[in-house]
Amino acid sequence: MNQTAKMIVVLGLIAAISAGLLAGVNMLTKDIIAANSEKRLYETLAQVIDADEFIRQEETELALWHAMKNGEPAGYVVRLVGKGYSSAGIDMLVGLDSEASVTGVLIFSHSETPGLGSKVAAAGYLDQFVGKGLESPFAAGEDVDAISGATSSSMAVIGSVRKAVQFVGAYAGLVEDTSIDFAKVPDGVYTGTGRGFGGDITVNVTFAGGKLTDVEIVSHKESPNVSDPAIKQIPQAMIDEQTVEVDAVSGATMSSEGIKAAVRDALAEFGGQADVPIDISSLLPGKYTGTARGFSSDITVEVTVAGGKITEITIISQDDTAEVSGPAFVAIIAAIKQEQSLDVDLVSGATYSSEGLVEAVKNALRSEGVLDLSYLPDGKYIGEAEGFSREPIRVSFTMKDGRISSVQILTHGDTVGVAEPAFSQLSSAIEVGQTLDVDLVSGASYSSQGMLDAMINAIKAGPSSGTGQ
Repeated sequence: MNQTAKMIVVLGLIAAISAGLLAGVNMLTKDIIAANSEKRLYETLAQVIDADEFIRQEETELALWHAMKNGEPAGYVVRLVGKGYSSAGIDMLVGLDSEASVTGVLIFSHSETPGLGSKVAAAGYLDQFVGKGLESPFAAGEDVDAISGATSSSMAVIGSVRKAVQFVGAYAGLVEDTSIDFAKVPDGVYTGTGRGFGGDITVNVTFAGGKLTDVEIVSHKESPNVSDPAIKQIPQAMIDEQTVEVDAVSGATMSSEGIKAAVRDALAEFGGQADVPIDISSLLPGKYTGTARGFSSDITVEVTVAGGKITEITIISQDDTAEVSGPAFVAIIAAIKQEQSLDVDLVSGATYSSEGLVEAVKNALRSEGVLDLSYLPDGKYIGEAEGFSREPIRVSFTMKDGRISSVQILTHGDTVGVAEPAFSQLSSAIEVGQTLDVDLVSGASYSSQGMLDAMINAIKAGPSSGTGQ
């Protein structure tokens, strides 16, 4: 064997022996290394909350530990990464007590700009979050400080701390369920305000046909360029996904959360609401349209109400399996009309289609509907409502064979020269068109609306006699 071959063999043996030794050392020390790593992690966790034991929770949205002190619950630690100026993000720990108030914040790692964005890791900056909780607005420049010239880094830390507080608040059951079922929101425009990075964000939220159709940012004080992606993307995401709970825009977390908070505020009365029973007998006569999700598609229905009863339910569109959903739809519609109730038994084997149809009817009856005067019983109707002068406008009219006539203003306190020509014009338009869907008179809109409201109240009260005299 030549010298070269001998060297190759020797080197191979050395490499094999070295690999074996390293593998052996690793086998002997891996448990020690893992234990030391775990110990260091727990020692780090202890820097954000006074605790001596930490229990990692599985299958949570964010990394979460239950913190214990002398065997008793002391609070929580959350680990999360905020999107700062650097693409690596800001990895941080947030300690919170049992009421979701911050006990400490620690930056685990970051790659923010030295001397500028890196200032967010300073203890003096992070100490300002201690004591903040569920009721804290986390408004930069007001409730907490941002670092001048390091907007992205500041936003990442502020947004992450707030997210940790909200996460623990929900996890620990400290906040009410604010989930909103869009299908149960009546058509209309709702206004709400939430706190973004720079201050209040105000939105107008529009619903039509049982769906969210528009989220308009009315006003805000967010940083230009930084917040622009959130202002553009978050409203559209809500419309596309038909939910408030959409993902925040990376780099604009505070603005994203502010927009979502504003929409929640606008729809607060519908958040976590119970399924309030619908009083069918109190509904105005006419047609109502609503939509809900069935087994494989949306189900849209038109519901006809007359005399305080559901007289017809028409399925306008659906795409569930015909041989399964067809018989179920027939049975559900028949049951609702017979019992005059939406609390009917679902059809076995077609549960989703049955539930979808019932929900669509509910959503229809929660919508504004289109009033149809021809369904009103014969008789004389009298009602009143507030006009321009705040004094009642008292109206009467007669229904005979499904037609309205003799629309009269009995009393009012509005300006005679302005209101009375408007009343006369509206009365004529209503009788000619046989509808209350008429234009308000320009220059007398309050008086016009008062008259129409008085007629609606008269319809709700019902006829004073059945003779039409």
